[in-house]
This record gives sequence, C-alpha cells and structure tokens, in this order.
Amino acid sequence: MSIPEFFAGQVLYPDDLQALVLPPSVTNRQDTAITGITSTTYAAGSTPCGVAFTAPPSGRVWIFWAGQLDHDTASRETLLAFRVGTGEDLGLGTQVFGASDNVCLSKTATARDRMGVGHLLEGLTAGSVYNAVTMHRVVGGGNGRVARRQITVQASW
Repeated sequence: MSIPEFFAGQVLYPDDLQALVLPPSVTNRQDTAITGITSTTYAAGSTPCGVAFTAPPSGRVWIFWAGQLDHDTASRETLLAFRVGTGEDLGLGTQVFGASDNVCLSKTATARDRMGVGHLLEGLTAGSVYNAVTMHRVVGGGNGRVARRQITVQASW
C-alpha cells in the first residue's frame, strides 16, 4: 500500500482521501493477575495480553502498554515489556521486536503501582499483519506479580 500523490489545486473526492486514513487502533486488556512469576526470562503467561494489527503505509506504529506490577521482596524487580511477531497468532510468528529490559516497565518493591509507556516501532512492512503481546519477568529471583495488563497499537505516519 502506498500513499497517493496529490497536487496543489487538485480536487479531492472521498475515495481519494480513503487512502490517507490510517488503520484503527487496536487494544486488549487482561485484568486477571499473574502471580508467582519466577522466570528470569520474558514470558507471555497462559493468557496472553495482545493484539493483531496491520502495518500502515508508513511501516510505523506506536505501541502503548501498561500494567500493575509488584514483587514479594522489596529489593527485587518485576518487568513488563512487549514482543512483536509476524502473523495474527498472539505470541507467535517470526520475532521482529523482542521483549527487552531497555524498553520495559520496571517496578522494585512490594507496593503495587499501575504504570504505562509507549514506544515508536519502525520498519514494519506496509499491509503486513503482525501481533504484539506483553511479556513479563523478574530480576533477582522471588515472586513477581502483574495485573491489569493492557496493550494498544496505534498507526503512525
């Protein structure tokens, strides 16, 4: 899919403008808590929080994710990140962006906090279908907890 060219003074009709409309945002929220997280590598959990989406003409999307995080040990950390793969099957497909400590939410301490952040992902193939899911892990052992996970993908120019 490519963006059509328009010229100064050209009369535009509704069908012409349709090509400029971005795909709608997609979102998913899972309120159920995942408790007893002990894995030090990223995992999606038994009920993935994710969405399938079509890449816009620009190949750029904003990914916003949020969650309520805590840990049973004040000095330990729970992380929440995201992964993007090809295809519509959540958590599957060839990985195009992996969950990373460099792009994550991080909570150290036992008090529960809900937080969120966004990341501009570039380089997707226009018109191709992808999936994005939240992923979690702990640092330093112990038991982490993640609840109220949410992920939204919004097309960008």
